[in-house]
Amino acid sequence: MKKIIIVGAGFSSAVLSSFFKNQDISIYDKGRGPGGRCSTRRVDKVGFFDHGLQFISPKNNNFLLFLNINLKKYITNWEGNFFKDNELLEKKIRWIGKDGNNDFVRNLLHANVYFNKELCKLYRNEKQWNLEFKDGTKEITNLLILTLPLEQCKKLIQSLNLNLILDGKMEPTLSAMLAFKEKTYINGSGYTLTKNNILGWCANESSKGREKNNKNLELWSIQSTSSYAKKNHQYYKEKKNEILKEMIDAFVKHFKLENKEIVYKNIHGWSYAQNNNPKTSKYIWLPKLRLGICGDWMSGPKAENAWESSSLLFKAMAKDMNWTN
Repeated sequence: MKKIIIVGAGFSSAVLSSFFKNQDISIYDKGRGPGGRCSTRRVDKVGFFDHGLQFISPKNNNFLLFLNINLKKYITNWEGNFFKDNELLEKKIRWIGKDGNNDFVRNLLHANVYFNKELCKLYRNEKQWNLEFKDGTKEITNLLILTLPLEQCKKLIQSLNLNLILDGKMEPTLSAMLAFKEKTYINGSGYTLTKNNILGWCANESSKGREKNNKNLELWSIQSTSSYAKKNHQYYKEKKNEILKEMIDAFVKHFKLENKEIVYKNIHGWSYAQNNNPKTSKYIWLPKLRLGICGDWMSGPKAENAWESSSLLFKAMAKDMNWTN
């Protein structure tokens, strides 16, 4: 039997594990590796694409302190010109991982982590939590923490009759990854687009200065608008070429890049990218049941919100359980 199990290996889980250094914890995730929406796609002979989390700009001084204490040697400032449509934005810190934004998670994790473990059933029995995974394996734990997206949390706990209110809805995003054979000469590292029907964000990955990026290519990650993703994310695998073409055409048209050869292109869909309008508590802790729930969807759409939710949950748990981090 496990003492503490955390389900999900994204940023919320990584933050919790950094607080749980003195505790025996195990983390289970359905993916092939850690990161969640902090995942980075590495393509041989091409480079790194941050196709989820783009950067972190701390507003809370305690969050900035947390990053400096735990991740300083793994992160760097993403410099360059950033635009909102045609308006040049003011300079600010934009932290990125030196080897991809997956660095924010993998260098925080202090636990035994098990991948390819999709939780499909959850029930409580004799003061213990019983977990059943899609591969047929089972686990038992005294204390359970869920860091899953809103919709997945609701599905798992709906049969438990906990009378929890989990309101809201997470929105999808489509992320395309492109490598141009030559420089585009676009004057900017990142662009927020508010007037484009298809594209919402464009990031010049080559401007991040990562040593393992192919210096002969120019890499871009482009993310769709929520409205475009809502129409297409359920079908993006079946209509991959069609959707990729639409996103690429929108990018080429916006930046006037006709006749620029693309040597690599791919797409990834995030069904639960962000919750722009959180309606629940910032965390949930049920001490009698020893169940905790946290995540960015509970307090806002950014990584800082995930840190806030996880921090508040740990403080509540530590108080009841007489822990120290």
